[in-house]
Amino acid sequence: SHAYWFRCIDLVLVCGLASIVFSEYREREKQAEKTPVSEYHRRPVLPEQISGAIFVADLKTSEAFYRQRAVRGDSENLVAIWRSHFYTSIMKFGGIILHTKGDEVMGFFDSDKCESPLLSAIRAVDEMTHASNLLDAEFRDQNLYPVGVQGLYFRSSVTLGEIRPVWENFGSSREAAWEEAGTSSPLVESSRLLDAERGVGSSKDTLLILSERSATGIVEQFPVLSPRFVVRNKSVFDKHQNELRIAVYRPHTLLAIKNAA
Repeated sequence: SHAYWFRCIDLVLVCGLASIVFSEYREREKQAEKTPVSEYHRRPVLPEQISGAIFVADLKTSEAFYRQRAVRGDSENLVAIWRSHFYTSIMKFGGIILHTKGDEVMGFFDSDKCESPLLSAIRAVDEMTHASNLLDAEFRDQNLYPVGVQGLYFRSSVTLGEIRPVWENFGSSREAAWEEAGTSSPLVESSRLLDAERGVGSSKDTLLILSERSATGIVEQFPVLSPRFVVRNKSVFDKHQNELRIAVYRPHTLLAIKNAA
């Protein structure tokens, strides 16, 4: 009888583990289904590389929103509402959504479709800062903010480079993905620039971080942007102690550069 019960326990454990594995697999498939499929992935032949500007943004103090939702069981996802406005801002200026992860949004501005991918990214940041201020007023009026949150501020970065669309297989499904192409590393650099914001910004700041080289080029092309750069040619070091020369752009909520292009 002991052997029988041991076999039953083993069966229960196996079934439990199988259930966990299957649940994780289904969750991964759901995530794959939600991944944005770009026009580039829909082409019969995927392009070897596309050039442009990689833009990344990350909502500050987002953990408080998630904790509040978990505790109160709110059906309304405030981070998702904020993120949806970011999608609109990116697409409004000719960009596409590469991927989303929690409170992070990554977009791309194709140089073949934007006269100036950097300018398009900057205009999207200005637009989103304005939208965040409007959302902030609405959230305050409805008393929706978690304790300790004082506004919808985000850190962001933009860098130039080449990427290419790829398909990654996962079980029976395929997931649209992106990887770096050519000789540049824009995905890595955009992440490093985003991390650099933590050393120059505060929890109540919305800032855009660029390389000094990119800032020099965009200011030469559009001098009207110069006053919006609050830091130029600052030396910072990433977690691997690699030096970065950065510039810091403070977004303008009134879209002061709307006539720059």
